[in-house]
Amino acid sequence: MNVNFMRLNFLVILIVYTIPVFAQMTSPADTFPVPKRDVYNLFYLQRQPNTNTIMVDLNVKNDQLDMDNPVHVYWIRYQEKGQSEELNWIQRKFAYGI
Repeated sequence: MNVNFMRLNFLVILIVYTIPVFAQMTSPADTFPVPKRDVYNLFYLQRQPNTNTIMVDLNVKNDQLDMDNPVHVYWIRYQEKGQSEELNWIQRKFAYGI
Protein backbone atom coordinates (compact mmCIF):
# COMPACT_ATOMS: atom_id res chain seq x y z
CA MET A 1 0.00 0.00 0.00
CA ASN A 2 2.79 2.39 0.85
CA VAL A 3 4.52 1.70 -2.50
CA ASN A 4 1.31 2.47 -4.39
CA PHE A 5 0.92 5.72 -2.47
CA MET A 6 4.49 6.71 -3.38
CA ARG A 7 3.86 5.90 -7.06
CA LEU A 8 0.70 8.00 -7.03
CA ASN A 9 2.55 10.92 -5.45
CA PHE A 10 5.32 10.58 -8.02
CA LEU A 11 2.81 10.64 -10.89
CA VAL A 12 1.01 13.67 -9.50
CA ILE A 13 4.28 15.55 -9.05
CA LEU A 14 5.43 14.57 -12.54
CA ILE A 15 2.19 15.78 -14.11
CA VAL A 16 2.15 19.04 -12.16
CA TYR A 17 5.70 19.90 -13.18
CA THR A 18 5.42 18.90 -16.85
CA ILE A 19 2.19 20.75 -17.70
CA PRO A 20 3.89 24.20 -17.74
CA VAL A 21 6.63 22.84 -20.02
CA PHE A 22 4.07 21.64 -22.58
CA ALA A 23 2.05 24.85 -22.26
CA GLN A 24 5.07 26.92 -23.33
CA MET A 25 5.72 24.84 -26.43
CA THR A 26 4.32 26.37 -29.59
CA SER A 27 4.00 24.89 -33.01
CA PRO A 28 4.22 26.79 -36.31
CA ALA A 29 0.41 26.56 -36.60
CA ASP A 30 0.10 28.61 -33.39
CA THR A 31 1.79 31.65 -34.91
CA PHE A 32 -0.92 33.43 -36.87
CA PRO A 33 -0.49 36.75 -38.70
CA VAL A 34 -2.25 39.72 -37.17
CA PRO A 35 -4.46 41.51 -39.73
CA LYS A 36 -4.30 45.26 -40.17
CA ARG A 37 -6.99 46.87 -38.04
CA ASP A 38 -9.10 49.94 -38.74
CA VAL A 39 -12.02 51.64 -37.01
CA TYR A 40 -14.62 49.50 -38.80
CA ASN A 41 -13.20 46.09 -37.76
CA LEU A 42 -15.38 44.31 -35.23
CA PHE A 43 -13.30 41.15 -34.81
CA TYR A 44 -11.52 38.43 -36.71
CA LEU A 45 -11.39 34.63 -36.52
CA GLN A 46 -8.37 32.42 -37.05
CA ARG A 47 -8.22 28.65 -36.90
CA GLN A 48 -6.05 25.73 -37.83
CA PRO A 49 -5.10 24.08 -40.25
CA ASN A 50 -4.05 27.29 -42.05
CA THR A 51 -3.55 30.99 -41.38
CA ASN A 52 -6.41 32.28 -43.53
CA THR A 53 -8.47 34.74 -41.50
CA ILE A 54 -12.16 35.60 -41.37
CA MET A 55 -12.67 39.36 -40.94
CA VAL A 56 -15.90 40.85 -39.60
CA ASP A 57 -16.32 44.58 -40.28
CA LEU A 58 -19.05 47.17 -40.02
CA ASN A 59 -20.49 47.89 -43.47
CA VAL A 60 -20.23 51.67 -43.73
CA LYS A 61 -21.01 53.74 -46.83
CA ASN A 62 -20.53 57.52 -46.90
CA ASP A 63 -19.85 57.50 -43.14
CA GLN A 64 -23.25 55.91 -42.50
CA LEU A 65 -23.92 52.38 -41.33
CA ASP A 66 -25.74 50.36 -44.00
CA MET A 67 -28.86 49.39 -42.06
CA ASP A 68 -29.92 46.72 -44.61
CA ASN A 69 -26.56 44.92 -44.43
CA PRO A 70 -24.67 46.24 -41.36
CA VAL A 71 -21.91 43.60 -41.21
CA HIS A 72 -19.43 42.58 -43.91
CA VAL A 73 -17.71 39.19 -43.46
CA TYR A 74 -14.83 38.19 -45.75
CA TRP A 75 -11.60 36.20 -45.94
CA ILE A 76 -8.02 37.39 -45.89
CA ARG A 77 -6.24 34.58 -47.76
CA TYR A 78 -2.77 34.63 -46.16
CA GLN A 79 -2.05 31.15 -47.56
CA GLU A 80 -2.33 32.50 -51.10
CA LYS A 81 -1.31 36.13 -51.74
CA GLY A 82 -2.85 37.83 -48.72
CA GLN A 83 -5.77 39.08 -50.80
CA SER A 84 -9.31 39.71 -49.58
CA GLU A 85 -11.98 37.36 -50.84
CA GLU A 86 -15.72 37.15 -50.27
CA LEU A 87 -17.31 34.16 -48.57
CA ASN A 88 -18.96 31.62 -50.83
CA TRP A 89 -22.66 30.79 -50.42
CA ILE A 90 -22.14 27.78 -48.13
CA GLN A 91 -19.75 29.68 -45.86
CA ARG A 92 -22.16 32.63 -45.70
CA LYS A 93 -25.21 30.46 -44.94
CA PHE A 94 -23.83 27.76 -42.69
CA ALA A 95 -20.47 28.80 -41.23
CA TYR A 96 -19.38 32.42 -40.94
CA GLY A 97 -22.20 34.54 -42.31
CA ILE A 98 -24.44 36.72 -40.22
